Amino acid sequence: MMFRKRTFSLPLLGLAALLCGPLSAFSQPPEFRDRDRGLTAPSALDAASRRAPVERRWRLGVNVQDTNTGSRITDLVINSPAHRAGLEVGDTIVAVNGYQVGLVNGQMYDCGDEFQRRADRRGYVTLLIWNFRDGSLSNRLVHLEPLVAFTAPPVTATFRGEISFRERIAFPRDAVVEVRLVSTGNDPLPVVLADQVITRPNGVPVPYQLSYDPRDLPARGQVILQAEIWVRGRLQWSGSEVIRRPHREGTQRQDLIVSPARDARPVR
Repeated sequence: MMFRKRTFSLPLLGLAALLCGPLSAFSQPPEFRDRDRGLTAPSALDAASRRAPVERRWRLGVNVQDTNTGSRITDLVINSPAHRAGLEVGDTIVAVNGYQVGLVNGQMYDCGDEFQRRADRRGYVTLLIWNFRDGSLSNRLVHLEPLVAFTAPPVTATFRGEISFRERIAFPRDAVVEVRLVSTGNDPLPVVLADQVITRPNGVPVPYQLSYDPRDLPARGQVILQAEIWVRGRLQWSGSEVIRRPHREGTQRQDLIVSPARDARPVR
């Protein structure tokens, strides 16, 4: 089955709960089918297009076992995009940018192929993840690793600033800071305009610099600065700030203070 629309998004999880029961009660990922959602099965041409060979350009860093509820993670590479996003062995990738993966109506849809089809030009995809620890479903924006050289677009504008937090604690030496400039518009998924991954920063505040092509700025919608601090694969701090008037040339200063993540654990 292939969803021609981005079916799996957080606003629709309430519908999943009504159809399949409370999400936290699942001992395994719920099975989504055409009849559950009132969807029409794809044509043979649509299904064939998702099984066609694709060029391998992006990597998540996992091995999976395909099941009728998604692609269950059986192995995970340390310091990979999956590890930085907080994924664990036992979690299940249910959908990539709204397209279900695994065994669907007797057909196998490889999540690795969907990464190649759905990733934006910087390697970002939104994954619907079933967490094996608490049975919850959540969307996660993940930055895949490139397998080929990335060619940056022409750049004429820059954001520069510092990322900090208010807690008076020593900054973890093995922290990873991810900073993104994203835009929102008619597309329900964010579009990444620029990003920077800072490994082993010297401490807070953490300086960053994002260069982008102003032609990518949306005519409508918002431009948002996002920052996340990950420690040993777990999200510890996050924050965002709406940029009211992004510059189309030159350098613009914007600092950001992040707050502890909902599931943050004490840093040692």
